[in-house]
Order: sequence, then structure tokens, then C-alpha cells
Amino acid sequence: MNRRVVDQMLVGVATRQYARSLGPVPAGVVSRGTSKSSVSRRFVARTTAQLRAWQSAPLDGLDLVALILDGVHIGEHCLVVALGIAADGQKHELGLWDGATENAAVCQSLLANLQSRGLRTDRSSLVILDGALALHKATRAVFSEAALIQRCQVHKLRNILDHLPERHRPWVQAVVRRAYQATEFRTATRLLTDLAKRLEDEYPSAAGSVREGLEETLAVLTLQLSARLQRSLATTLGHPAPATAILPKRAVARRSSRATASSIARPTRSSKRSPMRRSTERAKGCSSTSPRCPSSSSTIESIDQPDLEYSSIRLNT
Repeated sequence: MNRRVVDQMLVGVATRQYARSLGPVPAGVVSRGTSKSSVSRRFVARTTAQLRAWQSAPLDGLDLVALILDGVHIGEHCLVVALGIAADGQKHELGLWDGATENAAVCQSLLANLQSRGLRTDRSSLVILDGALALHKATRAVFSEAALIQRCQVHKLRNILDHLPERHRPWVQAVVRRAYQATEFRTATRLLTDLAKRLEDEYPSAAGSVREGLEETLAVLTLQLSARLQRSLATTLGHPAPATAILPKRAVARRSSRATASSIARPTRSSKRSPMRRSTERAKGCSSTSPRCPSSSSTIESIDQPDLEYSSIRLNT
């Protein structure tokens, strides 16, 4: 009975409609436990038991090479989720904790729970974080220097753009994405450092956001991974987000309308380019007049989790 209640709720049957989802009751048989309140109590009891069993399952049998920690906000609640990636590429849901915010106490409790269940914190591991300071602090407290922290590049890019007016967001996004798509740590660091210098005078808060945690946003570049695996592990989202998911909706709408208008009539553009535009073109390694120069509005390739050799993530212990 309890299993059926959970199954019905998960497919979208409301508690008040549960009785109607059942088969017809023979004449003379009294139906019990199908009221709205009874179904609700059964659902809460069953899911609570399943959650507790999940949060206490042993982890010492898992050969994990990476750990993803992220906060998901639902209403007034913040669910901190832990996801492990094994050497064979299999993902394992490790835990989920509820808190008002991603505070240090919640994060520390989550990692302490994982450690008590057998998670190895005494050997080097890649830990991918969404950028919350509480998660960072808790990770360092539990793993110490054994954790190679990778800050989520999508969260960082959004944070940088939040410090800029909309007219500058597209070219800054192009420079940051160029750095994140680099294959060498030194090249990516140079691109981001130069960007911070260009933003320093007019937008110091944006420059500070670029510099903050810069090396941790590029940690995957130090692991000699394949390009696809590198991009997949650079974010807590599992794959890079398209540009339209990062830019504000109004900027995307304006960009679409400009593209539509340009397809009808293409006015002659001045050959004089602004310093900011020239900076963008240098970062992208092309000229705006080159037919091979990609548009700053082009989206990052969205990657499903590929069948890759995740054991290559293993760090030296």
C-alpha cells in the first residue's frame, strides 16, 4: 500500500485524487486509507524512511574520483546536494541536506556525514563546488589540502556579468569563455588576468570577481584530461550552459531582434572599432572582418555525460 502511494504521487496524482486512481471497489467492500490525509501521511512516512536509509548507506565500497557539491534553492529552502563520480564514470547520489542557506554548519554536517559513512578524505580528490564560501570552507576543513577544488565556471561567469551593465556583458562573456575553453592553464590565466586589468578602472567590482578564485576556476586544466571531460567537470551542472542561459533575458531578446533586423537590411559599418571591441577580438584571436571569426553570441557546446575514462581524473595520493 505504501509503495503504491509513493508511486502514484511521483507520477503526479494529487492526494485528493488518489482514491479515483484506484480500480473499482466490489460491492460490499469498504475502502480504507484512501482519504487525502491518510495518503499524505503514508507518503511522508515512506519517503522519510527512504531518505534516511539513503543518507546512511555506506560509501566505502565506492571508488570515487570526483565529488560535486551544489546548492539548489527551492522556495525558502536550500538543498545542498552531494554527487560522487566513480572511476568508471558512474554517478552516485551521496546525500541531500536541507537548510535555510548554504551556511557553514549545513555544509560541514554534510561532509562529516559522508566521511563517517566511508568517504575517503585522506587521499587527493577533485571537488567541484558552485562557488559558495560556506562549501569552500567546509571542504577545506574536511579534506584539508587533499582536495583539488574546481570552482564552477558557469556560476563564476554569472557572477562576473552581474557586476557589469548589459552593453558590456556579451564581449566580457566572450573573453571569459575563450579562457575557459583554453587547453593550457597559463593561457587561460593570462586571458583572465588581462580582462581584469581592462575592467579595473571602470568596473573594479567586476575585475575583483574575475580575480577572485581565478586559479580554482581553472583547476581542471592541470589534470591533463580530454577536452570533453575537462568541460564536463568544470561546472556543477555536468555540462556547460549555453550563452543564452547566462545572459539576461532582455539582452538575449535584443540580440535576437538585431539579428532579425540585420537579415533584412545590413547597413554599412564603420571600420573604426572601439578599444573594448578590439580587446575582444584579440582575446578571440581573430578579426571582426574574418569570415571564420565566431560570433560572441555562439553557444557553448552542450555535452551529455560521455562514456569516458574517468579514472584519468585520479590524482596522485
